[in-house]
Amino acid sequence: MHEDHLTGWLVWSRPPGQLLDEIVVTNSDGRTMANRPLPYGTTGTRSWDIILRQLGFQRLGAWMPATGGYTCRVEHRPLHDLAA
Repeated sequence: MHEDHLTGWLVWSRPPGQLLDEIVVTNSDGRTMANRPLPYGTTGTRSWDIILRQLGFQRLGAWMPATGGYTCRVEHRPLHDLAA
């Protein structure tokens, strides 16, 4: 079975329309699979990884700078696998 290529994004806030940074997961077609704003004052990649896990995904590579934030490869993880 072919695993869809998934990408995680940290998207910087863009006031006034978007006040919080956001974690977004997209598939190879660029379609949003999941997203969640970060709590106000959240900093650091560890916090970004926690949000990814809460959304049911796990980071596969390093966070890399991208226009408007950061990006990384991710894989879908069933929630019962994330409890360990």
